[in-house]
Amino acid sequence: MGRLLVAILFALIVFYIAWPAVSAWQIYGAVQDKDPSALSSKVDFLSVRESMRPAVEARISWKIEEMKQSQSGTSAIVAGLVQGGMLGQLTGIVLKSIVTPENMIRLAHEKGSLPEKIERIIRDQMGGVGGRLAQGTGNAQSSVGGLFKKLNNSAGGGIIKSFKPGSQPSETQVAKKIEKQAAGSLLAVGIDNIKSFGFAGPLAFDIGFARDPKALKPDLTARMEFKEFDWQLTQVVPQLPQ
Repeated sequence: MGRLLVAILFALIVFYIAWPAVSAWQIYGAVQDKDPSALSSKVDFLSVRESMRPAVEARISWKIEEMKQSQSGTSAIVAGLVQGGMLGQLTGIVLKSIVTPENMIRLAHEKGSLPEKIERIIRDQMGGVGGRLAQGTGNAQSSVGGLFKKLNNSAGGGIIKSFKPGSQPSETQVAKKIEKQAAGSLLAVGIDNIKSFGFAGPLAFDIGFARDPKALKPDLTARMEFKEFDWQLTQVVPQLPQ
């Protein structure tokens, strides 16, 4: 009887501690080695994208309200159009600029926390809409809709757009941007970066993570879930300012 209990305890330790820890380490290694294929095998990107949607959409909505108070006529027009029916499209573009294997690797190697990076991407994408609309002609709704289509087609291409609105970067500029994004070193992660832990069901648990080990609160909550006979990252909920 005693051996059976020991065997059960050992199996639980392997399943709930050792196996998820190995998966987490493999995710970290894939990001460190800049290996999108290895990262894709351990991350359910579709699920992660949907888990981030509510927080990102709420932040964009806040930005829209801020733009409405702006003295700029273009900002007010863009805010009205986005709120009027394109909020979901803009949210999708921002998420597409974040939640791909290539872009997640690049973001992980950049300085700053995930909420700070998401904030920058939201600002850049909304600024790009305003800048292009200000330079465009014709119907405003059509101009913004066409721009969204172009942004959406390029958002998942592996490079986060951060050039000034309306500019046309040369191939040399793009190459330098990619080199700069890939040059950063990955942050060392330890037990001090974990701020919370809790089960989200018999086959899932949530981990609160902070980039700064001295932080009192997590920057994001990540969910590891057992699915398809493996422990995978299935949710990431960033703590964006509201």
